[in-house]
Amino acid sequence: MLRRTHSSARTAARAPIPSQGPQPGGFPVAATPEAGGRYAHLPEYWQNVFRKFDEHPAQMQTYWNWPACSFGPIWYLVKGMPAKGLLYVLIMATGIGWLFLIFYSGLYGAWDYYLKEAQGKQLW
Repeated sequence: MLRRTHSSARTAARAPIPSQGPQPGGFPVAATPEAGGRYAHLPEYWQNVFRKFDEHPAQMQTYWNWPACSFGPIWYLVKGMPAKGLLYVLIMATGIGWLFLIFYSGLYGAWDYYLKEAQGKQLW
């Protein structure tokens, strides 16, 4: 009499081994808890932007941000920068410099968000 063994039961009990090499898309995956780095709590879009900023953290950098340009103070408030958001509202209320602020937030909104996340700064 032949006895059947269920090899699937044995293999199902084993945990899959995470890949250590490059993954599709070209980014290597590490098996350490720090794999996501200090920006792991942010969406992948912001992680990529902040990685570029991390190359030269002492130098102010630009990265065009349409939501910041379009929504200005609301974007700053949503991203957790109330001081800049309120300052933005005060300057716009005076009627002076609102065009400058639209372009500033588009160009430097991502940098401001980086300063908040990487260095904990609310203002410059």
